[in-house]
Amino acid sequence: MNDEWFVIEKGRGRYRLRPVSGGGWLAFLLFMAVMLAPIMAFTFFAAKNELTPLWMLAWLPWFGLVLWLFMGWARQRAKVIDLDEVARDYAEFQAWKRRGKR
Repeated sequence: MNDEWFVIEKGRGRYRLRPVSGGGWLAFLLFMAVMLAPIMAFTFFAAKNELTPLWMLAWLPWFGLVLWLFMGWARQRAKVIDLDEVARDYAEFQAWKRRGKR
């Protein structure tokens, strides 16, 4: 079983990474849990007035690092679909079809 976990759709001005299998969705949910944990801790300690605004600034590098690592990991397990190439192939197919009807 060699299914891709993610699909990358890229084209002119578009780059979309989305999970397509159970493993991909599980990885995405784990990623969201890792991202939301600091926010939940921040709101918990902020309600107790035990937090300074600098804690929120500490979360930003964490967010960037985890996002960068997840994107690289997901790209390795993704099938890439080039939308520009698909459009070119479809245009060629339509031209071939028109030629055959004459």
